[in-house]
Amino acid sequence: MLRQILRATALGVICVSALPVASANADEGHRIQLAQADPVVVPGGRFRSMVDYLAGTWVWEKPQPRQTMHMRFGRNGLFFFNNFTLGISHYGRYEIGAGGALHLELYRTCTDHGRECRTNTPPRTENDTIHPIRANEFATQKDSWIRLHRE
Repeated sequence: MLRQILRATALGVICVSALPVASANADEGHRIQLAQADPVVVPGGRFRSMVDYLAGTWVWEKPQPRQTMHMRFGRNGLFFFNNFTLGISHYGRYEIGAGGALHLELYRTCTDHGRECRTNTPPRTENDTIHPIRANEFATQKDSWIRLHRE
């Protein structure tokens, strides 16, 4: 899914906030069952919740064409995604649901290494699934991310 964000929009940074009980799409009848209190136990670590597990900065490098991307998940639900190679970033919020369901809302997108930014009205939404592998590695549907720093 994160790969789809890059491919579909040619963008690269996401920022995200807070974990509400219902997603921002509740008006459309879309609700996410939050799993923020479920512990995550993986080789190399035990975390109080998926939010605790994700908190920090992660990196993924795409081999062809070579690109380096970073993501930062905050404990407060803020999310930032940056494709350093293309100079694209997204800012928004995230929610974690049961089974590692990840719901992203992209509120702001910047290109040209932050020189040009726009507000996404309405916010763009993306969904994926987070699969913890180890304390410092997780996979999405198509990518594997390595932790750089823990929050």
